[in-house]
Amino acid sequence: MDKEMLKYFSGALNRQLMEALPEATGMLPGLLEAVGHREPMDEVDFASMHSSRELGIRIHRHHHMRVREILAAIHRLSEGEYGICVECGDEIAVDRLKAQPVTTVCLSCRRHLEVVSRRGSHRKRRAAS
Repeated sequence: MDKEMLKYFSGALNRQLMEALPEATGMLPGLLEAVGHREPMDEVDFASMHSSRELGIRIHRHHHMRVREILAAIHRLSEGEYGICVECGDEIAVDRLKAQPVTTVCLSCRRHLEVVSRRGSHRKRRAAS
């Protein structure tokens, strides 16, 4: 990958990081406040609060994972490993990187992994039946 493309992806990843950080950190105070909530409540209120808390935690994990993926991509870029498929070692197409800047696999390997994953899901369902 040439220097111009590396500069492009560096800028894109840093912009994504600046957008993702407030989302990942902004929810935490509300989640911590909800954990400390000890007001007596009936079963319906408790179930609603528990459901809201679980949803908040899942959203926070999603944002946190997104930040980690972006930071990992920035690290790969600084190490000269960005845009190289971790499965086959080939270069990842620039169009794929533009669509998914944090990706670690080329389209061919991604398709292969999806097929393998589906096969594993089918086997698990059959074994559970």
